[in-house]
Parts: sequence; C-alpha cells; structure tokens
Amino acid sequence: MESDVGSVFENIGKPITVFFLGDHDPSGHVIEQDMHRRVQAASGITFDMVRLAIHAADIVEFSLPPQTIKKSDSRAASFEKRFGPAAATVELDALPAAELRNRIENRSSRFDRSGSVEKTDHGTGG
Repeated sequence: MESDVGSVFENIGKPITVFFLGDHDPSGHVIEQDMHRRVQAASGITFDMVRLAIHAADIVEFSLPPQTIKKSDSRAASFEKRFGPAAATVELDALPAAELRNRIENRSSRFDRSGSVEKTDHGTGG
C-alpha cells in the first residue's frame, strides 16, 4: 500500500496534505503515525497528515458512546500517557456521517486545487 501511495506522491510535485479519519483509541493513533512514516519512507516525500476525526473533544461534544482502553492492547500505555489513564476510546463510525462530510469539505475547501497550497483568511491560518 505505502509504495503505491508513494508512487503517486512522487509525481505530484506540490506540497501534499493527507486527511486522516480514524478511531480514537490506541491502534487508531498508531495506524495514523505508522501510515505517515511508511508512506514518507516509501516515497521520499515529506507531507503533512492532518487528523480530522476522531479527537478526544468529539466524545463530549457529540455525546459519543465512550469505551474503555483495552488493557490487553500493547499500545495502551502510550495512549494513556498521551490522553490520560481514564481516557475514553471511540470508534470512527460513532461520529455522525454529516459531521465527517462537513469536516472534509471545510478543510479541503481551504486548498487551492491548482497548487494544493492551503489558503488562509487574512493570515489567520484559515
């Protein structure tokens, strides 16, 4: 997978931003980091990866059904260190589809399709 993506990235020749949507749990965060690292290594291209969902704040904001960290997960310790030992976990599909679409549309609309450069609103970062 990463070599296929890397091949596509090699031919773009512009700054690249990848949006990531994933579970808020130990494996979801490791997948995000691992995918970023492996694609950069395969392509030799540095790119930005932006998590659009799920964030810890989404659990409260959208009253998502929290789950507890699976202690048997080998990645649990790093997740607890980052988010706290009582941090809730949530699957991506718990967030309403309309919210996911909204986040993708809002974030992608900030990019100039001709140059893939993020547009800013009077220097505020968008």
